This record gives sequence, structure tokens and C-alpha cells, in this order.
Amino acid sequence: MTSDTRAIVGVALGSVAILLVLGVSLHWPVWLVVVLVVVGTATAVTADALRRRDRRHRLAAQAAARSQSMPVAMLPPPPEYQTVIKDIALRSVLPDYHFMITATVHWRSVARFEGSHVNPGAHAVDSIINRAQEAAATEQPAMYAGLQHRLTGVLGVAQPNQSGSVEAWADQVLVTLPEADLARLRRMAAIRKDREVWEYEREHERSRRAYLADDVLTSTGSALVWWLSRNEQDVAGAVELIGTFARLTAAARNEDVEELFRHLVPPSALPDRVPGFAPLGSDGAGQPVNFQFNGATTPHARVVDLATAMMGVLNLDDFGRVMFAERVAKVIEAAGDATAAQEVRARFDVVSPEPRPEDSDT
Repeated sequence: MTSDTRAIVGVALGSVAILLVLGVSLHWPVWLVVVLVVVGTATAVTADALRRRDRRHRLAAQAAARSQSMPVAMLPPPPEYQTVIKDIALRSVLPDYHFMITATVHWRSVARFEGSHVNPGAHAVDSIINRAQEAAATEQPAMYAGLQHRLTGVLGVAQPNQSGSVEAWADQVLVTLPEADLARLRRMAAIRKDREVWEYEREHERSRRAYLADDVLTSTGSALVWWLSRNEQDVAGAVELIGTFARLTAAARNEDVEELFRHLVPPSALPDRVPGFAPLGSDGAGQPVNFQFNGATTPHARVVDLATAMMGVLNLDDFGRVMFAERVAKVIEAAGDATAAQEVRARFDVVSPEPRPEDSDT
């Protein structure tokens, strides 16, 4: 019996004794004395029980606090293992281009799966390769150096495999690309850059051509104004270049030089005109009645060109041309221009007539 219990029992006995003395001295009924004794004893017992319960709760709380403040004994971690993987191919975002990865794989078994697999290291390696492939599948082959840094961070975190039997991570990650693929990528990059430059230059050239053809060389006047906008102080030089601008604009439009500027162009630069006639009027029924010859201007050439133009108007065949040329030559010869007559005969291969006997007698 503890001291606290003895004290409570003593208090209870003392209370009963006091009640008995009071009951005898004051002549209380016996039943009242008995009731008071029973009530006092029950009160003392109940108080002791409540005190014991409170003490047990207090001790339990103190024990819990001590257990939280004291370090809990930890189970030793499972042993770690490692293995090296070398030159494992990983698909890139481009078909037929693969990264090559080398790394040290670390792994440990999960306690609840301890001993359930024959080769847990294979599960660890498979987990690392799958994680690396997921990251590599979105990368361009040329970005293999950046992928190495990315995988160093991704694979450096210990994660369970798909079945949860092992935890695996990797370090000393090295990502490379086959040298042949590197050479192809460098060549493709160089070609692509050259093509971009060529496309840019071609577009620039096309734009310049369109500007010159549609704005500058539409007419001699527009070309002259364009030149003056760049040489505002050289008006005299612009005047001297009018003939040149006329030739340029005509060539740009695949046309003859405008009649307005033909006198400014050297004769040697003008194309030879085909002799012919241009109608100057009409008889009212749509038939031309007056003609103007547009051939050469030298005296002898004019006769030959006139004859050629007349043959074109008459639409003569080869035989008709020869006959017409002979008649024209005779008329010209009779007019006293034997040289022009001979040129007409030479142009159309007309055989010269035999000299007459009377001509030889003279």
C-alpha cells in the first residue's frame, strides 16, 4: 500500500470515528449513523480511484512526450548496388538519328519486394533507359550536348521502377552522337544556310527586276526621271542619255525604239527595217489608196527596196518576182541608171540580157 493510499484510508477511518462519536453523544438514530459512515467511506474510496486514474493519464502523457523527444531507432537502409551501361541507343525526334548514352546506374531493392526478383539490377537499368528515352524522344540530334545536361538532372533523382520493386538513379551521364551522323547534320546545316541565302538573294533580285520593269523602264520618260532623282545636279548628262534610255526601255519591253526618239539613236543601233508600204488613206470601202515607203533612204538602195516592197504588195511567187525584177530593171536601165538596174537583177538572180548586135556594131 502506497503512502497516498494509507493517507486516504486514515482520513476515511478518522471520519467514521468522528461520526460514531457524534452519533453516540448526540443520540442519533443508529440507521443515520450507519448511513453517514457508509457515505463517508464510499466518498473516500471514489476519491482514491479518481486520483489513481489521473495519475495514470499523467504518466502516459509524460511517457509519450519522452518517446517523441528521444531518437527513434532506424532500421538500416537496404544496400545499394551499381552497374554501368555503355552506348545505349536512344531515339531522337528525327527518324534514323539516335543518341548514344553511357551512365552509371545505382539501385536498391524496396524492402517489401526483397528477394522477389532474380535480377533486380535488370529492372533498374530498364527503368533508367525508359526515363532517358522519354526525354530524348523530343530532342533534335544536334542538341545532344543539351540533352546530356537534361538527363543528368532527370536521372539523378531516385525513383521506383514501374513495378515498384527497385529504386534507381544514375550519374556520370554522357550523351554522344555517331560521327557519321554529326557529319551529315553539319552538311545539311550548311546546305540549308546556303539555300536560305540563295532564296533571299533570288527574292531580292526578283524584287529589283520588278521595280525596274514595272516602274523605271516603262517608258523613256520614267527612266529619265528615275536617273534624275539620283543625279539631280546633272541635267545636261540626262539630256545626253535620252537616246540611251530610249534604247533601254525599248529593249526592256521587247519593242522598237519610239519614233519620237529614233533620231537620238545611232543608225547602227537601229534594227534594219523590212522595206514595205504603209497605207495613208482609204477609198471608203476599207481599201488603202495611198502608200508611203518606209525603207532606206540612199538613192540606189531605195530603188531595190522599192522593187522588193512592190513584190510584197503584189504577193508574187519566186517566178513572178524574177519576171517583175527583169521588167523593172529594163525600165530603170532605159531611164539611164544602169547601176541600179544591175542591182535589181543581182538581188533577184535575173540573168543579164545578151548584148544586141547593133550595140556591138557601134
